[in-house]
Amino acid sequence: MGYYLSPGRDVGIMGYTSLFKERLYFSAGLFNGDGDDGSARGNEHDEPEVAARVVVVPFKMVNNRWLESLHLGCSGTFVKADNLNIDLRVKSSGMAGTSRNIYELTHNTKFGVIENVDDRIRTGIEAAWASGPFALQAEKRWFTYSGLDPAGSTPKSDAEFSNWYLSAALALTGETHYFSNGLLKSIYPNSFFNPSENTWGAFVLALRMDHFSGDEDWINPASHVSVKEADAFSIAMNWIMFPMCRIVADYSFTDFSDKIKVRVLPDGSTDYIDKENCLTLRLAMDF
Repeated sequence: MGYYLSPGRDVGIMGYTSLFKERLYFSAGLFNGDGDDGSARGNEHDEPEVAARVVVVPFKMVNNRWLESLHLGCSGTFVKADNLNIDLRVKSSGMAGTSRNIYELTHNTKFGVIENVDDRIRTGIEAAWASGPFALQAEKRWFTYSGLDPAGSTPKSDAEFSNWYLSAALALTGETHYFSNGLLKSIYPNSFFNPSENTWGAFVLALRMDHFSGDEDWINPASHVSVKEADAFSIAMNWIMFPMCRIVADYSFTDFSDKIKVRVLPDGSTDYIDKENCLTLRLAMDF
């Protein structure tokens, strides 16, 4: 769910460096603000978006396998937003690729059309750790539209959202998790998929907890298209046949704090859901 609070693809320039014998990583970029998440002020007032990330490896030089891989970081983006590009649509696992959302905020709100907005700010903190076949990751994100100004007499106010997750991964076939440039990298299988030699690649079991919190002040309760909170629990098996090819089977259960409208039946009644069970199977290939 936090994916939808994160920056999308964009065009720009970004640089990164490491300091103090790779105990500190820093990256910063400037983007044209007209990417997938619509952060620009349009053709008339094109404002760039600034992004930065800092990661510290505080125990890198300590001879302790339980501490040396700990990574701590923070990140953020800032842009002067455009009211026409306010289009936040947060989805659960089962809603990806559909028109359904667990939270929806566009320039046309329950208070009326938004005539102006000041900024869009994203911030986040993160932690990651790995030792042998085991890895942990956690992150919390905050997303804010500041100075939303609806038409009419409604005063300006902010819209605030947050998300956190905690995930764990275990390489059942004994591969080692590792970091590169401040990022936890994908598993490299000890052996590739080759049935004639009785080798099958790597198998990684993953668990994840995910929590989303939406701004209830911008929800229209009668519409049943947004929820105040959602909690998801996932279990997945990753079959990595080759470094560039994997199959992922994932089961996710998501609990919504409020009902979401699904469809209107021919008799005029409405179907709602407040829970979701989703099983996905995905083939991923890197090029």
